[in-house]
Amino acid sequence: MIYGFKTEDGEEVERNFPMGECPKEITLDDGRIAKRVFGAPHVSLFGGGHVSGDAARKLNADMKRRQAEAGRKMKDNWESVK
Repeated sequence: MIYGFKTEDGEEVERNFPMGECPKEITLDDGRIAKRVFGAPHVSLFGGGHVSGDAARKLNADMKRRQAEAGRKMKDNWESVK
C-alpha cells in the first residue's frame, strides 16, 4: 500500500509498505524525518485510479449474470415466489 508522509517543512512524500507494516516515521535520503499522515483512502482496481470502460462492462455483465442466476435459484426453491 502507498502511505503518505510529511516533513516538518511541509514536503509530502509517499512510500510503499506492506499493509499493517508502515512505520510512524521514516528518514529521507537527505536525513530529514517525515511523519506519517492520514488522508482519504484510495482503492484502485485494474491497476489504475478508476475502472476502465472495458473492465467496467465486463464487471457489470458478470454481476448481471450472477444476479439472474440467483433469481432463478430463488424462483425454483422458494414457495412464496411460485
